[in-house]
Amino acid sequence: MPSDKPSILKFIEELKANPVSQTYDSLELIEPKLKSIQSFLHYLPSALYVLDYSTGKYLFFSESVKKMCGFSSNEIIENGISWVVKRVHPADTAVYSQAVFQRFLAYASEVEEHELPNTRFSYNWRFKKKNGKYIHVLQQYFILQRNEHKQPLLS
Repeated sequence: MPSDKPSILKFIEELKANPVSQTYDSLELIEPKLKSIQSFLHYLPSALYVLDYSTGKYLFFSESVKKMCGFSSNEIIENGISWVVKRVHPADTAVYSQAVFQRFLAYASEVEEHELPNTRFSYNWRFKKKNGKYIHVLQQYFILQRNEHKQPLLS
């Protein structure tokens, strides 16, 4: 029986079921940069976040997200990825689950380690704002850390 969960949530469940002891050197290295970038983000219609795929939790979400969608960074962090996925337009969720996230995982495993800092994976989708209206989002992933199977752990 096929699962009706979007593929990102299935991927997170699989990582949780097979925990690996990880240190997040990448996050520690960029955390000061994330905080300094945050001060500039209020000038742009953008937000920055770090997602830990092994736990399904956001480790960081810039405060600028409130300007974009009406939700504070704390609301998004507390509600988590499952909540965010539920706010994605249903047509976009279907495309993301059936094709986009699978391609992201394949691409993540193909990229050489030294190419990761300069590699982006982008897609467009719609997110339901706090006021109930949808906004178009251009999301750009970059992988901060992978596991020994070249699966993303942090992006």
